[in-house]
Amino acid sequence: MFTKTRYFNPSFINTIKEDQIYHGNWWLPENPNDRISGVLYLKRSGGIKLHLIGMFSNDSSEILGFKFADHPIIIGDNVPGGFHITLIGCEEEERRSPYLSNTTKDAAQKFNVNDLLMGCHINNTENLKFSQLEFSATYLTDWMDSKQVEIEFMDNRQTAVSTLPKKERFVAGKGYKITLTSWASTSLGGSYNSNEHSSIDIELDEAVSLEQFKERFQKPLIDLIQFGSGMLNSLTFLNVKPVGASELLKMASTNQFDKIPRSEDNIKHQALFLLSDLDDMESFIVNWLEYHNQIQHIFRLYFDSLHISFQFPITRFLSIIQALESFHAERSKNNDLKLKVRLTQLFSEVGQSFFSLIPDPQNFIVRIVDTRNYYTHYNSKKKNKAADGSELIVMTFTLRLLLSYHLLISCGLDQNKCKTLIEKNRYFTSIKKSIQDNGY
Repeated sequence: MFTKTRYFNPSFINTIKEDQIYHGNWWLPENPNDRISGVLYLKRSGGIKLHLIGMFSNDSSEILGFKFADHPIIIGDNVPGGFHITLIGCEEEERRSPYLSNTTKDAAQKFNVNDLLMGCHINNTENLKFSQLEFSATYLTDWMDSKQVEIEFMDNRQTAVSTLPKKERFVAGKGYKITLTSWASTSLGGSYNSNEHSSIDIELDEAVSLEQFKERFQKPLIDLIQFGSGMLNSLTFLNVKPVGASELLKMASTNQFDKIPRSEDNIKHQALFLLSDLDDMESFIVNWLEYHNQIQHIFRLYFDSLHISFQFPITRFLSIIQALESFHAERSKNNDLKLKVRLTQLFSEVGQSFFSLIPDPQNFIVRIVDTRNYYTHYNSKKKNKAADGSELIVMTFTLRLLLSYHLLISCGLDQNKCKTLIEKNRYFTSIKKSIQDNGY
């Protein structure tokens, strides 16, 4: 008999735990015979760096006022092994020119690299097209809430560990197919080890550039994970399939090295919604991808209000106000309405949920407008009308829930489902108690 069952679902993060170094020979695609020895650094802090022991002949200049040379692509082979590497978006940071030092042996160049593709040579940017891409984010496993490992504690103090089957969920859109995958691996040799992994795989009917992929899929889907989990996320790994390649290859980006540190908190307690909360997941994600492209500036303001911990409460409040104004202006196609009119319309559409939260919505709206006006213009005559301290924080969280509701509705979620998600959110209860206790 089992006395207790526990579920273990940590997030798997493919991090660079230490600096990696690749020695190799490097050249420009247009001049393959001019090969320079150098070292490629993948740094936990600092990104991707290429240090050449010499200088490309294309970049040599006898003119003292030389300009640094930037290259869309530098390619190379790792030594030993001859492993193919393509460096994308290379910006020269420093050089020692033989024409300035009167010696050739001291020539050197250093480049900052935006992206790194392992396993192939691609000679020009026109061929940098990808038909399939796979990535993960900091809290993707938690947000997908896909139990993969089961630990069972038995009466005789023995422990049974079982790995559950790989789970896949699919989304089909116009010109693409998305697969959300979860799997786990376990080891009981000596000590128990478990890795649980979740990823998003996108297959495209027509290949796209890396920038197009980031704009159409990576950025919107990471924002979806952030929006649902209530946590700031970053890319943890990216695999790509270039046109003509037979398999996915590893790609790294400079901004991938500044990873979001994981919190030990269980995100279920602070998430607005999990993937399992979306009854019609496929339709919601398709709508999200289309909608995100139209109002991504609003999501930037929303996340500023939610995540930037070092911001002052005033800055957070102004960010969410601006996000709500922009949302309503985009929806109404009217840039001339006053804030009070916009807020009145937005609050009137959310139904009983917010009316139970705010006893007097009209006075609350007036207080919000007065607060925005004071902190925008700092007119001393309006200071007494402005909220501060805990009242300002309550106001900010209320407005954030208001915008969350409307964003969910805009992506096709049912009104009753939105109401349920808002009311079960941990901030809803704390806001309601604070308003009741303090009479805001």
